[in-house]
Amino acid sequence: MQPKREDIDSRMITVLSDLVRCYIGFIARSHGIQNNYRSTAGVSHYGFVPTDTMLVSDTLLRLFRHMGSAWNRHKFLDIGCGIGNVVRVAQIVGFDAYGLEYNKKIYDVAKDLIGKHCLFKGDMTSFKKYGEYDVLYYYIPIANYETMDKFAKELAEAMKCGAYVIPHGGTGHIFQESTEFESIKLEPENFNHFFIYRKRGAANDEGADD
Repeated sequence: MQPKREDIDSRMITVLSDLVRCYIGFIARSHGIQNNYRSTAGVSHYGFVPTDTMLVSDTLLRLFRHMGSAWNRHKFLDIGCGIGNVVRVAQIVGFDAYGLEYNKKIYDVAKDLIGKHCLFKGDMTSFKKYGEYDVLYYYIPIANYETMDKFAKELAEAMKCGAYVIPHGGTGHIFQESTEFESIKLEPENFNHFFIYRKRGAANDEGADD
């Protein structure tokens, strides 16, 4: 009897999530990475707060298949990537994945772990290349709701038509309330995943994801 795809996915996600969880704990302890930092401008931002490894792995795998499963074709950016754990998961799944990190100490750790070639050091509020990516992900990198809402609105403007955004941990209402975005439900529907929104436009209407 041939195993169902959902069963294969479940086993793959469990193994991948366990590996990532161990990886996160070891690196964070080894480098003494803090959860919270304050920038030179006085803005409090999260240094590194690990997300739910099981759910992020499941979401990215299913989104990758939803988009057509073309290995290394879809560009992915983790905004405020921390040590790069989500970037690594996205790469394993099949995305052409990159990370953006503000904090120099954490950037240096991520650079050693995932490579400088797929990592940008900079401020998420002044990054100019969001329109180049097919999937944008973030996990509330700034500890201020007003600043995050402002950023989400600017990101919505900068995204290209047909691109997906995964606003994990907050600001989802910005995309949910916008007529320019549609909510995406991934198969199979009986499994949970992060909220995902896709920017409407010509790329969607022409079936760019087929």
